[in-house]
Amino acid sequence: MEFVQIVNRSPETLSVMYDGKRYQLQPGTNTVPSFLVGPAKRQNRVMGTEDPLNPLDFESLIGVPDVDDCSPKKQSKAVEALDRKLMVDPARRKAKVVKTGRGTSRSMVSGDDLPADAGFASERV
Repeated sequence: MEFVQIVNRSPETLSVMYDGKRYQLQPGTNTVPSFLVGPAKRQNRVMGTEDPLNPLDFESLIGVPDVDDCSPKKQSKAVEALDRKLMVDPARRKAKVVKTGRGTSRSMVSGDDLPADAGFASERV
């Protein structure tokens, strides 16, 4: 098994789930199995930085020394992964933050913003 060093750029302990096992990443440099690098980056993205046209283009709280930016970074206060400023259609940029029963905020687009041919499962025959 090959091990590599990754940097948790956040001041918080982060976690990554791989193959049903949870790994804890302490702030700073961590030595982990190489298979953990991709999942750690994807599962610890900086909220509000994902390109809506390319889900592989986002900023992560995890960095690989000499490959990625490893400078300190805090999690943003954005409530979704997407960077809506990059959306071409102005109507799609207008997501509303709503409070859910689970105690977290979520971004939602109202039904008025959906295409005319969009339907719900209960309406389909």
